[in-house]
Amino acid sequence: MQPETILVRYIFKEDEAQLFSDHGGNVKEMLFTDVADAIEQTEAFRDSLEDVIMLMNGQMYCLTEITEQEAKKVKRRRGK
Repeated sequence: MQPETILVRYIFKEDEAQLFSDHGGNVKEMLFTDVADAIEQTEAFRDSLEDVIMLMNGQMYCLTEITEQEAKKVKRRRGK
């Protein structure tokens, strides 16, 4: 069975957008197969983000609300 594709839409602060987009927009989409990877990537960008929306299994989730503590738990479970 093929893993579920997870779409994550990062919405960057206007003053940070040029660092993450070639075309100057503040929205960047990325595909993941593991929710932990999506959370880790969100943590890497956290200070530059306005919002983060994850679409998985037909459901929409807001990753903006994931705390640093929750992200650390995910990393520990993965041995990082």
